[in-house]
Amino acid sequence: IMNYQYNRNYDTFCFQNCINYILIENGVRYNEFYINKSMSLIIEKNSDFELTYRLDKNCYDVLPEYSDNVRDYFSEFNTYETFSRNIASLSNDRSIIAGVDSFYLPYLPFYKKSHGLHSVIMTDYDREREEVHVVDWVEPWCYRGTVGLREFLMARSSANTYDEGMFSGIAVKNRWKEISHRQWSGELPDLITSGFALSLKQYYFPECNDTITIKGIYALRYIQETLVKAKKLSESNQEILYTEVHKIMYKFIHRKKFWIDFLEHIPKEYYNNDLSNIVNELSRQCNEWECFLYKFLVLKARGKLCREPGLSVQLGQLIDMEEKAGQLLLDYYIDCFDH
Repeated sequence: IMNYQYNRNYDTFCFQNCINYILIENGVRYNEFYINKSMSLIIEKNSDFELTYRLDKNCYDVLPEYSDNVRDYFSEFNTYETFSRNIASLSNDRSIIAGVDSFYLPYLPFYKKSHGLHSVIMTDYDREREEVHVVDWVEPWCYRGTVGLREFLMARSSANTYDEGMFSGIAVKNRWKEISHRQWSGELPDLITSGFALSLKQYYFPECNDTITIKGIYALRYIQETLVKAKKLSESNQEILYTEVHKIMYKFIHRKKFWIDFLEHIPKEYYNNDLSNIVNELSRQCNEWECFLYKFLVLKARGKLCREPGLSVQLGQLIDMEEKAGQLLLDYYIDCFDH
């Protein structure tokens, strides 16, 4: 494990980081390209001031064509029985990734301080000591060790109470995933093509949008329109909207970095000057988005978001850049992969 260098672009994607670790441990070639790093953004419109953020299916694990290698489970029943089932499932051809609430894990800086949905790899259970062996290879803690059974079961059954944390408020429900060690036999060109095509379809050129579910760049346009109309809302509803937009932008920026990470892993034989220039442009855009989010938070803290028309103009310019980048990526994809 000490040879596994944590990739910071996996920040906020701890479950996919666990999958990547498992693939590396099992000697799977092209491990980074099985991880679904495709660009995605979906906004569910609940009201004029309530927005729900999510990603397309499989964006939290692996490419769709390998989804059978990752089995997803939930259980609201007896936590210890679920845990016993997980231990019995550990074998030479499967690994277990468990959902947990970081509030209950003593080795984390959030212990008994803040809630948050997190993922760890279960590797063994010491019945005599009543300790669960886990791997949680995320900086800065990068932990491989044990957690007491009591704390571990509390972490797995937690309601993950909302405390304004970015990943609080989603009940854990003893969730777990079983990862197969077999059937990872894809060819690199196919893996690259799949990841590329997903981003174009999901984010840059989404096929359709209804009045409730808004996808890709269209979702950014909708956020821009919603912020312009925010001055008509009450102060309490403005606060709800701005808090949601902050969370969406934070997660969107991390997803964009994850997508760039996919592009940067493409080998040199595919990585021509055109793609290199595109990656540099996307990285520059990320910096612009981070500056926008910082300005957004400063204005929010000062109560001046409604009185700053320049923010909407800046957001519109950023979205224009996203559209131009999409066209560059499409041209590159057609030239290199669409044969």
